[in-house]
Amino acid sequence: AVTTDGTGKIAVSGTVSDTELGYLDGVTSAIQGQLDAKQATITGSATTIDTETLAVSSAVTTDGTGKIAVSGTVSDTELGYLDGVTSAIQGQLDTHTADSAAHSATDANTASTIVRRDGSGNFAAGTISASTYDATGAAPIQIGSADVTSVTIVTDTTGDGEVGLPENSIGPDELGATQGEIIFCGNLSNNSDPPVAGTNYLGPATSIFNGAYGDWSLSSVNCDGLDNATESTADALVMTNVGFKVTGMYCKLSSAGANGVTFTLRSAEASTTPVISCTVATGDTDCRSLSASTTDIAAGATIAVQAVDSEDLSLEGGWCRVFYALK
Repeated sequence: AVTTDGTGKIAVSGTVSDTELGYLDGVTSAIQGQLDAKQATITGSATTIDTETLAVSSAVTTDGTGKIAVSGTVSDTELGYLDGVTSAIQGQLDTHTADSAAHSATDANTASTIVRRDGSGNFAAGTISASTYDATGAAPIQIGSADVTSVTIVTDTTGDGEVGLPENSIGPDELGATQGEIIFCGNLSNNSDPPVAGTNYLGPATSIFNGAYGDWSLSSVNCDGLDNATESTADALVMTNVGFKVTGMYCKLSSAGANGVTFTLRSAEASTTPVISCTVATGDTDCRSLSASTTDIAAGATIAVQAVDSEDLSLEGGWCRVFYALK
């Protein structure tokens, strides 16, 4: 670099080279002033990384003093999982039920109960309960109402499972067995005036089962002798050594009772379970009762049909046909 000496003569600078002189190119103001305006050392949060190298692939945060630090728990990969989140994560998590909490599918359940969706689309306890099939045929399944006591899975000769009917059902055995009917008939009750509810009992035509036939038509002489206001007098033994299962009942009046009559099958002076009963509607003359499951009528049991009315029906005849299958 060329400069002037102490006498004003041109001389070569003894300290600045032409290269260093070239560094002045681009300077827009006094260099010292610009340097004086700069911070001499790093201060603030960055003082912890002025000479240090941070751990690789880690999220960067600030520590308890506000200094830049590496997160000790969150990696840059985990930090990347925030991509796509649209709202506060905790708030979204809080709206979901924990795995350990009771869900609607189990709130109302009992052990070994199959669940189903209710009308709102939520899971709720169903009415089908089952135990594990153990290949011995002793796996009861209850279906429907309490009247169904059990349904048993059995193993047939081919080894595959079959579902049996409830123990009181009218099944293939009964349908394939001898079918028959028992006739009950007699006069209905003679009530007081004004009328009150009256009860009479129609007895069975037992002579048919003793080998004797006769006229058991509605209001016939034979029928008129079978009723009684006392059940123990009207009921009778039909089959001494053979039991049977009731499959239905049909009852008829000789004319239309003003307020109808209710007929109920009875065995051993008690209604069957479930009840086999029907009511002749006001102005009608007949009714029926169908049953897919009823208590067996034991061999040697007495039977009768109870007739309840609220009219003076002393001249009215009642007649019922009870259908059965031999056990």
